Amino acid sequence: MSQLIGAASGYEEVIYDVRIPSLTDTANIVEAFKAYHFGLDNFQGDVEPAANSIHSWLKDFDERIETVEASTTITLTGTASEVNVSGSVGNIIVGLPDDVTIGRDLTVTRDLFVSDDLQVSDNLTVLGAAIFASTASAMSTLRVNGATTLDSTLGVGSNLSVSGSANIPTLSATTASITTDYITTSNITTGNITTANVTDINVTGLTNVNEITETVTDLTLVSNSASPNFVNGGIFYISASPSANFTLDIKNVPTTDNKVMSISFITVQGSTGYYPNVFKIDGVTQTIRWTGGVVPVPTSTSGDIDIFNFTLIRRSSTWTVLGNTNTDF
Repeated sequence: MSQLIGAASGYEEVIYDVRIPSLTDTANIVEAFKAYHFGLDNFQGDVEPAANSIHSWLKDFDERIETVEASTTITLTGTASEVNVSGSVGNIIVGLPDDVTIGRDLTVTRDLFVSDDLQVSDNLTVLGAAIFASTASAMSTLRVNGATTLDSTLGVGSNLSVSGSANIPTLSATTASITTDYITTSNITTGNITTANVTDINVTGLTNVNEITETVTDLTLVSNSASPNFVNGGIFYISASPSANFTLDIKNVPTTDNKVMSISFITVQGSTGYYPNVFKIDGVTQTIRWTGGVVPVPTSTSGDIDIFNFTLIRRSSTWTVLGNTNTDF
């Protein structure tokens, strides 16, 4: 009568238990190996081998390996709030429900493909490429280091950072700030950006715009001098009338060659009108080339408005400043 090796050894927590002859069995090497391999000492091949046998354990291994090889989908299990994946593998498609909601941050170390909706309650970081077959939403920052493809709407609560190219039909966000180099080095294809703050955007092709609004920044003259910051915009409003011709020293003007920039100063005049007779760029005095070679005649009527416009041309690391006026509003 064969017995389990775990029972015979007194150690009953054997992982892969098998049968061996008992001490009272008649010595028979063939039956001993049958019991060990098939789990039956009288095995004749006419019945299924027993569960506790080398045969059964190896067959179980083979069936599990065949199941994995036959499908690229691996179902993961875990606690109610966490699923952990570890190990070194090739490509795995994780079978999850149609819509996936991530309660906190999600970081993907390679590529990310989502066949339906994805919602991340905080930051989403993808170190490879990202493909969203439907909608995607990140309540905070979305970072994708590779290319991004989206078939529907992408909602970003804070910052959007894409290092590669972006193919996004609709980008919708409350304050989506796009500040990375992908604007200058790659492309947004068919992108409608709705209510988004975009910093430093370069467009190399045709730009179609229905409406434009520009920021007007208040500017105060101190001792008839002011240093407007080009970062704040290109239109400045001087509401306190100057008491003499004044100096403008423009700060933070981009110095890229073969570029043209415009800057305007809306000036409320007093009973005697004055104009900007000194124009500087980052502390360096420039020659103003007024229209017709004639300095402007400001309006000498209290409360009237004169507008002084300057076109800044940058070529060969040198500035050319063109000035013109619209007076007596």
